[in-house]
Amino acid sequence: MLMKVSLILSLFLIFSVVGYAQQGDNRKIEQDHSGFVTNEDRGKAYIITATTQTSTIPGGRGIKNAPRQYSVFLGSGWSSDQLHSQESTLANLLANMPNAAALQDEGIRDVFTVNDYQENLIDLSTRGVSDLAIQGVVSGMFGSGLLTRPTVPTIYVIYLDPAIQSSLAGMNAGKHYLAYFNNFNTSGMRVRYVVVPMNPNSTTAYQTALTAFVTAMLN
Repeated sequence: MLMKVSLILSLFLIFSVVGYAQQGDNRKIEQDHSGFVTNEDRGKAYIITATTQTSTIPGGRGIKNAPRQYSVFLGSGWSSDQLHSQESTLANLLANMPNAAALQDEGIRDVFTVNDYQENLIDLSTRGVSDLAIQGVVSGMFGSGLLTRPTVPTIYVIYLDPAIQSSLAGMNAGKHYLAYFNNFNTSGMRVRYVVVPMNPNSTTAYQTALTAFVTAMLN
């Protein structure tokens, strides 16, 4: 199953990423194909790069039955008409995937249901925002009731507005990774999530988010 889905995703991985240099720490990651990095809380996150292939990821059973995407559009930039107009497509990645039927052929069921999403227009400024800071924002949204308890197939997709500079384990978005997925526990819940720094090219933004979400879903 992973081999066929990898071929599907390879179509999306060939896009305008020439400007994203994979340097420094990431050279080792590319050499051993692990993709795993140790986060500030000593947990393991998985980065998505231009060379990510789902078949190389040592994953678990994945989510086959009714995977659910809950998107959070984080940052004040999402109030702009240009970004706001992209939200519906980004919030329904599998439904907008041109060949999503191929996922169903591989036994992944019920991928076309419209998913939930919301904006969180807080101003995080242009400073680097770490993964732990993202976790703090998400935990706060649960605590305030903005997010409800996740079901087992739920993966949260956190879209950062262009002013938010994502960092993870000493690495920076754009230079070392395009997106990443991780999980953490809060209030007795296991939260699985993907972080997608926003690309100004809407097609590239969608392709990056799709690759990250499917990779998280299958692993």
